[in-house]
Amino acid sequence: FSVKNNKKKRNKGETLPKSHRMSHHRIQRIREPYRRSFKLISTKMWNFVFFPEDLSR
Repeated sequence: FSVKNNKKKRNKGETLPKSHRMSHHRIQRIREPYRRSFKLISTKMWNFVFFPEDLSR
């Protein structure tokens, strides 16, 4: 019985990293456009900090 339990645990450990890697890859692919838009927003914020007259124009 204990041997069967160990086998199950080992199988779970083997399959878990693959699925985790896949989900991580998916998250990265989703996050990529957000990162681009965030860069845009951050540059706009910096422009607002340094050149407020540009926005009021």
